Amino acid sequence: MKRSELKRRRKPKPMLASEYEAQLVRLWRKQDGLCGVCGRRLSRQSFPPPQVAHILPNTLANIAAYGKAVIDHDDNKVLVDSLECNNKAQRQPGSQPVFVAEHVARIRAAIEEGTL
Repeated sequence: MKRSELKRRRKPKPMLASEYEAQLVRLWRKQDGLCGVCGRRLSRQSFPPPQVAHILPNTLANIAAYGKAVIDHDDNKVLVDSLECNNKAQRQPGSQPVFVAEHVARIRAAIEEGTL
């Protein structure tokens, strides 16, 4: 196998810590420091710390269907305070097709406008 073929097959680089921190701050401000599902006040010192949940799950099938830009967009993410809220935040395309279509359309419009 050629080296150029190996380069194409490599996984994308994970998000840098500074990029992740910046994303946390953006989502924190957008949600006024509240859990996006249950509304409890989030604390960065809490255990476990707040999590970033994807509304449309970050799966290979969803990336193929909607594109990496849609799945990784801030409008597809929400800060949550627990795994329970993380599970409640996710929407499955097969079970909620109308919501998913509207959600993807809003994100694509935001991408075209150049907003996060």
